[in-house]
Formats: sequence, structure tokens, C-alpha cells
Amino acid sequence: MHRMVDTRAIQQSDVVTVAEQFKTSPRSIEWYLNSDQDLLERASSTEQWIDGYLEAFELNYLEEDHAIDVGAHINSQSITRDGMQDDDSAVVGFVNDGLYRFANGLCTRLFENTIEGNYPYPWAEDPPREIFPGPAEQGGAELFSIDHLSSK
Repeated sequence: MHRMVDTRAIQQSDVVTVAEQFKTSPRSIEWYLNSDQDLLERASSTEQWIDGYLEAFELNYLEEDHAIDVGAHINSQSITRDGMQDDDSAVVGFVNDGLYRFANGLCTRLFENTIEGNYPYPWAEDPPREIFPGPAEQGGAELFSIDHLSSK
């Protein structure tokens, strides 16, 4: 949602609506093999930082404001590959997918073949992925679930 606001796709006042649509959207748990090494390194680095912070201050979890600040900081970072700035297209796609799924009625532009007020389907086709029946680790790549993250 921070990126949605930051890119002005939604107004700050729309965050509650997007959060509510996210919470009430029907979804099933699907696990995906994530083998993107850059993304895995960012996730691992963030995990280590949060674990160290919690241990240093003898906490079991981040307070909501701190969690939002950490998320905003992570979202503000861009990936550098081979000394070149990347456009972080995976995050752009993730935000566009979130707008399509959870920002119904909030879009002020009209898109072709899209209900007025909604964002268009952002993918030309479904991205290739491997789906697994449950959480596990295989070959060092972590399995990822949207539902797992939303329940934390």
C-alpha cells in the first residue's frame, strides 16, 4: 500500500479501503518456489535485521508503526545489478497486481476493457511458476505464500 500511495495510484485516504478489500478477498493458499537470488538475499538480509532488532530490545514482534516503517524503508530501496540501477520491475508488477485485486473502485482513470474505477489486469499472461502443496524448503530456495504473509 505504501508503494500504491507513493506512486499516487491511490490516495492516503484509500489505504483503509485497500486493506479491507485485501482482508475480505477470498483466497486459497498456494506455495511458490522463488529462485530469484537477488530477492532471496534482500529477504534474508531483512529477516536478519528484524531478528537482531527484536533480540536487542527483547521483543517478540515489531509494533505496527515500526513494521510499517520497515516496510516503507524496504520499498524505498531499489535493486542494483552489476553496478546498474534496476527499475525493480518485480515490485512494479506486484503493486499493479495489488491494485487490480484490492483497489476496486478507486482508479480515477478509465482503462480499455476494464470496469470504470478499477485497475486493469496487469499481466499479458500468468507468469510461469511452480506450485507446491505446502510449506517446505527445497534446494535452498524459499517457498512463498501471500496468505502466510497476510497472517503475520
